[in-house]
Amino acid sequence: MGTTSFIFFPMSADKQILGSFLFGYKTKAVSWDKEFVKKLGFIIQIFTLLIKNEEDKKLLEERLRYEHLLSNLSRDFVTIELDEIPDKITYWLHEAAKTLGSDRALVFKLDAYNKFYMSTTWKSVDGKEVIPYDPEKLFPWMSTELRSGKAVIIPELSAFPEEASTDRMNMGVIGSISVLVLPLMVNNKMLGALAFSGTTPNFQITPILVQRFQIISQTFATALQRQKTELKLAEEKERLAVTLESIGDGVITTDEKGNITLLNDVAEKLTAWSLKEALDKPVNQVFNIINERTGKTQESPVEKVLKTLKIVTLLNHTLLIDKNGNKIPIADSGAPIKDSSGNILGVILVFRDVTLEKQREEDILKLKKLESIGILAGGIAHDFNNILTGILGNINLVSLKISTSEEKNRYLSNASKACKRAASLTQKLLTFSKGGAPVKENASLGEIITESMDFILHGSQIKTEFSIPDNLWPSEVDRDQINQVIQNLAINSMESMVNGGKLTVYCKNKIFSQNHPRHGKYIEIKIKDTGSGISNENLDKIFDPYFSTKETGSGLGLAVTHSIIHKHDGFIDVQSQPGKGTVFSLYLPASRNKLSISKTQIQKNQSISKNSYTILVMDDEEMIRTMLTTLLTKLGHKVSTSCDGSETIEKYKNSSFDFVILDITIPGGIGGIETIKQLKQINPDIKAIVSSGYANSPVISNYYDYGFSASLTKPYLLDELKTVIEKVMTP
Repeated sequence: MGTTSFIFFPMSADKQILGSFLFGYKTKAVSWDKEFVKKLGFIIQIFTLLIKNEEDKKLLEERLRYEHLLSNLSRDFVTIELDEIPDKITYWLHEAAKTLGSDRALVFKLDAYNKFYMSTTWKSVDGKEVIPYDPEKLFPWMSTELRSGKAVIIPELSAFPEEASTDRMNMGVIGSISVLVLPLMVNNKMLGALAFSGTTPNFQITPILVQRFQIISQTFATALQRQKTELKLAEEKERLAVTLESIGDGVITTDEKGNITLLNDVAEKLTAWSLKEALDKPVNQVFNIINERTGKTQESPVEKVLKTLKIVTLLNHTLLIDKNGNKIPIADSGAPIKDSSGNILGVILVFRDVTLEKQREEDILKLKKLESIGILAGGIAHDFNNILTGILGNINLVSLKISTSEEKNRYLSNASKACKRAASLTQKLLTFSKGGAPVKENASLGEIITESMDFILHGSQIKTEFSIPDNLWPSEVDRDQINQVIQNLAINSMESMVNGGKLTVYCKNKIFSQNHPRHGKYIEIKIKDTGSGISNENLDKIFDPYFSTKETGSGLGLAVTHSIIHKHDGFIDVQSQPGKGTVFSLYLPASRNKLSISKTQIQKNQSISKNSYTILVMDDEEMIRTMLTTLLTKLGHKVSTSCDGSETIEKYKNSSFDFVILDITIPGGIGGIETIKQLKQINPDIKAIVSSGYANSPVISNYYDYGFSASLTKPYLLDELKTVIEKVMTP
C-alpha cells in the first residue's frame, strides 16, 4: 500500500462492530503520540455514534413503514367488500413489495386439483416483466416444499439444494437471483403462496425481512380465505335464490320473532307486497289469511310453528287477502329453521295459489254430473232410437207398398227425414255419455258440409257461399259427429252476426310435408264469418269446457267440436280479431279408399236385392222384430227372430242361417257381445251385424274387435240396411 506508518481503530457501538477507521502516512515514519491517539480515538467514537444514529434512523424508518403497511393492509382487508378483494390484493402486493425492497411479487393459488397457478403479479418500474408460467413445471422442488407447508428462502441461486437443479436453472431463466416464497395457510389448510423476488443484488433477504414477510403473508392468507368463504356463501345464496325463484310456490322466511326476512317473486305477486316493503314487518301484516266459509281470521302458520316448533299445514278453504284486498285460495305449510344445535332461527312458509286446482275440482264435479246425465241420456237415446227404428221401418214398408202415389211418397219421405233428424238429436245427447268413439265410413265432406249448413242456417239472415272442388278427397269420418261439428261452428258464427252477415266455406286438398308435425294428406275446411270476432284474451279459451261469453248456454259446443276433430285424428285452428270476424280451420285426414256411391245416389237407385238370404234377428223389442221380419221378407229374405241370446244360440244350433243381426243390450238376458262369442264357438266364420240404439257404444265403432262383420246404428233407413247386408254378404 506504500504506507510507512498507520493506526487502526475499530468502530463499535452496543457491542456491535459497525466498521473500522484507518489513519496512516506514506512519506515518513511517525511515532504516534499517546495524547494524539487518544484525541483521534475520541473523534472516531463521535463518527461511530453518528453512523450508528444514521443506521438506527434508517432501521426505524423501515420499521415504521412496515408497521404502517401492516396496519393499513390489515384494516383494508377486514373492511373491504367482496368484489373489491381482487383489486386490493394487487394493490397491497405492490405496496408490500415496494416497502420491503422487492422488485417482483406474485400470488399463487391452488386449483381444484391442488396445483399451483399464477393469480396476481407485480413488478417495479425498473424490474423485469413477469412472464406467465406454470409453477408446477418450472419449479417442482419449490412446489413440493410449499405444499408441505415450508417456506422457500433462496438469498442467491447457489443456495438451491442439488435436488432443485431444475428450479435453479429456471429461476435464472426468468431473471430472478433471489427469492422468498411463503405458503398461505389458514387453519393448517393451504390456500396458495406469496412470492417476492429480486432481479438485482439490492434485494437482501435477512432474518427480519423473512419475519416481516411471514406476517404479511398471513394477512394475505386471511384475505384469500375471506374471499373464498364469502364467494362460497354468495354462491349458496345465489343457488338458494335461484331455487326459491324456480319452485313456482310462494316462499316467505321470518326470523325467530316472526318478522319477514325474505319473499321470493311468487310470494311478492301473491301478497302484492314487494320484498323492500315487507322486510322486517310482522308476517301477519303481509300474510293475512281468513277462512273461506266463515270469513274469520285464521291463526298464522308462522305463529303455530314458533309455538310448537313443528311443521304445520293450513286447513282447507283458506283465503289469502293481498295488499289490495283481493282474495286468493291457497294451500301452504310452515316449517322451523334451526341451527346445528337445534336452536330456532326462524320459519319458512311455502304457499301456492290453488285457484286452478279448485276450478279443476269443480270441473270434475261438473263432469261427474255430466257423466250421470250422459248415462241417463244414453239410456233415453237407446229407447228413443228403438222407437224411431220401428217408426222408420214401418215408413219404409209403406213406401214399398205405395210407390205409385207421388204425393204419399213425398209425405213418407218427409216423415223419414224427420225420424232421422230426431235420431241426430239423440246423437247429440250421446256425445255427453261415455265413449263417443266415431263410427267412421268413407264419405264426401263437401256433401256433409253443405247439408249441415243449409239445415242450420235455413231461414236466417246469413248469406252463405261455398267453394268446394269436385276432386275433394274423401275422408273416413262419422257423419253424425262431423255434422255436429259443422253445425256447432255455424251456430257460433250465426250468433256473432246478429244483424246478418256472410258465411264462407272453403274446402281444398292439403298436403303437409315431412317437416310438418302433422305431415300427410288432409282435407282443409275453412269457415269464415263477418261477425264480431273474438278478443285475444278469450281466443286461447274458446275450446275449454264450460267457457262461454254468452249469458246462456253450457259452453260445450266448441269443446265438443275440438274433441270430435281430435277423435278423427285431425286438428283445428282459429284466427280472429275483434270487429273483423273469425276463421275456423279444420283439418281431417284424407282417406286412402275411393269414395263409394253417395247416399243420394243410393236413394235414387233403391231396388229389391236379387239375392235371398236366411237371416236370424235378435232384439228384445217385439215391434222391431216384427218390423224387421216384414221388411226383410219384402226384400226377399227368409227371417227368423229371437228375443235374447239363449234363444238365438238354440235356433242357430238347429237351423242354418246366412247371417245374424244382434242387438247389443238385452235387459234380463244374454246380449249381443256374449251371444257372438258363443256363436263363434259353433261357427268361427259366422257373419254377424251388430245393431244398437247406443250409437256411441265402442262396439258400434269397433265392431270387428268384438267379432262382428258390420254395424247398424238405430234408427236406420232401408237403404242403409240393404247396404250393410250387401257389404257383409259380398265375398
